[in-house]
Amino acid sequence: MMGALVILDAYNCRNMPESRDQLLEFALKAVQDAEMHPVENVARHFSEEDHQDNHGDSIITLIVPLKESHLAVHTWPHYRFVSADLYTCGNPKLAQRAVEVLRDRLQPEWHEMGTYPRGLHIA
Repeated sequence: MMGALVILDAYNCRNMPESRDQLLEFALKAVQDAEMHPVENVARHFSEEDHQDNHGDSIITLIVPLKESHLAVHTWPHYRFVSADLYTCGNPKLAQRAVEVLRDRLQPEWHEMGTYPRGLHIA
């Protein structure tokens, strides 16, 4: 196995990030609590002018490259929905832990989470 992808779909989040800084705080806490190592971050607000179908929301996309690979988080405030993808070339249990910490911080009414091994057929 070459790595693992852990995904999260968090619905009706009671603690929805309101800004890039708040989303970054949530993401960094998640990866650091899982003993993963961020190397930098990039965040972008997408306004109504950027997308016609965002209901006037200020959608945020955040990418956090890690020594272990990367975390991507996308928010849709109008739907109180957050999706996250954490890919790791390292220990999948650390990635799962990071996504669980993020999920708990978001306080969704319900969520879907999955882990997908990558590169299973590489010898």
